[in-house]
Amino acid sequence: MNTFGQDLRYAFRMLAKRPGLAFVIVLSLAIGIGANSAIFSVVDALLLRPLPYPQPDRLAAVWIHSPGIGIFRDWPSPGQYIDLQTQNHSFEEMSISHLTSFTLTGFDQPEQVDGILTSSSLLHMLGAKPLLGRLLLPEDDKPGRQKVAILSYGLWRRRFNSDPNVLGRSITLDKKQYIVQGVLPSSFLLNTEVMPAEGPMDKADIFLPLPLGPDAVNRRGDENYNIMVRLNPGVTVQQAQADVDFIAARIREKDKRDHTFGMTVTGLLDQVVGDVRRALLVLLGAVTLVLLTACEVVFRLSAGDAEARGKKILRLAWALAVIAVIAVVVLWAFYGFRYNARPDGLRLDPSLADYVLPLKPMEARGILFLARWHILPESYLYGLADVRSMANGMQSFIFGNVYEHGVWFYFPSVLLIKSTVGWLAIVLLA
Repeated sequence: MNTFGQDLRYAFRMLAKRPGLAFVIVLSLAIGIGANSAIFSVVDALLLRPLPYPQPDRLAAVWIHSPGIGIFRDWPSPGQYIDLQTQNHSFEEMSISHLTSFTLTGFDQPEQVDGILTSSSLLHMLGAKPLLGRLLLPEDDKPGRQKVAILSYGLWRRRFNSDPNVLGRSITLDKKQYIVQGVLPSSFLLNTEVMPAEGPMDKADIFLPLPLGPDAVNRRGDENYNIMVRLNPGVTVQQAQADVDFIAARIREKDKRDHTFGMTVTGLLDQVVGDVRRALLVLLGAVTLVLLTACEVVFRLSAGDAEARGKKILRLAWALAVIAVIAVVVLWAFYGFRYNARPDGLRLDPSLADYVLPLKPMEARGILFLARWHILPESYLYGLADVRSMANGMQSFIFGNVYEHGVWFYFPSVLLIKSTVGWLAIVLLA
C-alpha cells in the first residue's frame, strides 16, 4: 500500500512538472472514457432496459402498406381497426388514436393546442397514472356520453396555473364544451418515436375520447389513425403477424385493395429503436477501441524524452486545428459558401436577434457573436437557435429518464455518441 501511495505521488509530481502533457493525457482519457460511458448509457437505455411502460415487450403497433403503389407504411382507418378488433385472436387490448389540433378559448387569448382523440385503453396500456382526478374510462368511448378531457401536465401548469381545483371545470375546444376530469403527471411519456403521427406527438396537451359509432366500420378510406395493441400472454409478434395476415387478406378482398396491400405488426421496442440496434452495438465496439487507442496514446506520450513528447503534443495540436478548419469549411460548403439565409435585399422576419430571445442569455450571445463575425452561415445559426429553443421547452427522454424540459447534458451526450466513429478514424490516422 505504501508503494502504491509513493507511485501515485510520483505520478502527480511528474504531471505537475509538464502541464501540457498532463492536459493531453487527461483529454485523451476523457474522450475514451466519456465516449464509452455515453454509448453504454444509450445501449443500456435502449437495448438492455425496457421502455417506461408496463410489460413493454407485449406492446406493438399495427401499420398498413401497399408497396405495389409506393406505400411502405401508412396509418390504418377506423374501419380497419374494427375489423382487427372483431377478428383477431392475438390482442389482449387495442387502442385507436388520432392527433389533431383545437382552438382553446375562454382565456385572455385563444390558443392553438394539439390534442389526441383516443380510446380509453391507450393510457391504460401505457401505464399512465393520474396526477389529479382520473383517466379516460371505457364508458367515455361510447357515443352520446358527456364530453370529457384529460390535461397534460404542461397545459395544466401553463393555462391553469397548477390549480388543484381544475377538476370539473368546463373548457371550450373549437366551440364545444368539455369537462376536465383528470391531469397527467409530468413523468408520462408519449412521443413521436412511440407513436409516429403527422404532427409532434410529444406536444399533445389534451386527451379526448374517440367514440366510434355503428357507422365507423364503413370509414375505410380515412387512413390517418394510430393503432396500438397489447399482445395476449405468450403470443409473439410473429404469431400476431400471422393472425393479422389473414385479416389483411380479407380486407384486401373486401375493399378491393391493391394486391400488395397488407398489415404489419411492429413491436414497440423495435419501432422506437428501429435499425439502430446493430449500429449501437457496432458503436459500443468502436468506442472500446477508442479507449484502447487513447491508452496507447497516453503510453506513447509518457514514454520517451521531453523533446519527443513536445513534438508529439505540437503535432497533435496542429492536427486538431486542421480538423477544426476542415469541419468549418465542410459546413460552409454545404451552404454554398453563402452567409445570408435569404436572397440579397430581402429581410428575414423575425430577425436572428429576435429569434434568439427565447434562449438562455449565454446561448443567445454566443449565436449573435457567430453571426456578427460571419463565422458560421446564417441558415445554420437559425437552425441552431431553433434546436436550442425546442430543447429548452420540450419534454426530453434520454438514458431511460423523462424530463419535463431540456437537460444540459443532452447535446454533449449526443455529440459524443455521433462523433465517436469520426474520433476513432482521426486517432487511427494520427
